[in-house]
Amino acid sequence: KENDCDRPNWFSWNGKDRGRFPIRKGRFTKGDLKLQVERQSDIGDYEGNDFGSLVDENNPFQVFDTIGLMVTRELQDTAAGFNSDLEPIRNRATGALAQYPEGGAIGNPLKRKKEEDNPVSEYVKRIKFNLSELPDVLRIDDAGSTINLTTKEHTELNNLIPFIPINFSGKKPFVDEKYGKRLGDIILELSRRKDNIESLQVVEQRDVEEFEFGNGEQMDKQDILKLKKRIYAELQGELQTYYKAYKEAARNIYINNYLDQDKRQMAINEITRSNKVDILRLLRNSKN
Repeated sequence: KENDCDRPNWFSWNGKDRGRFPIRKGRFTKGDLKLQVERQSDIGDYEGNDFGSLVDENNPFQVFDTIGLMVTRELQDTAAGFNSDLEPIRNRATGALAQYPEGGAIGNPLKRKKEEDNPVSEYVKRIKFNLSELPDVLRIDDAGSTINLTTKEHTELNNLIPFIPINFSGKKPFVDEKYGKRLGDIILELSRRKDNIESLQVVEQRDVEEFEFGNGEQMDKQDILKLKKRIYAELQGELQTYYKAYKEAARNIYINNYLDQDKRQMAINEITRSNKVDILRLLRNSKN
């Protein structure tokens, strides 16, 4: 959590904050639909801990929980200022919250105001880059242990991305509170670089006659299409390298600081259990 005074000047949205960022209707995470609980039959069977393994809950009433979540989302979408336990979704580039138009009421769908005069979001849009979210099945180690995230958990995870300061000066990027840069700062730098500005001017030209080879020969439509595609790929690839580091940092921070550590251990136990089952199955098959 930060004070407004600590945020960069590109952080804010125009106007006043009204309500919460609307959740996409009909979009449920894996954790919403498949809740995970501790398996009771193997509690205490694993070395170093007293937990059982993690298993999908067999809940015949899950459909009612899902309906309840749908109602909550409907209120969030239509009631400005509605207070629910779902954390508001943020702009993954800047960390800013969306706003709602004034004068809204329950039952009237409210659309977010369009963000204006924000060079960070504008650059992302111009290079047609997708700031994709982290998956709702969280990988917690290299062994394959995973946890299904609920909407609340999934939102908390993705909301970390814009606030992480990362230092890219070494061989590998690392979180650095003192000298690191946030994603929005990185994007702002990319948007101001002369070569990127010139590249965007090329791909955004509409007049075919303005395109020509270095020798003055006119380019045909196919050549122009290939050129634009290559330039977009270069611009997107550059940002993707940075964005990948922020997503990985968010995943690690969430696992170590936000994730229920008991549940984490249960997920690790589940991998141990499933590996034992696979080994026993192979032994039985080899005997047959």
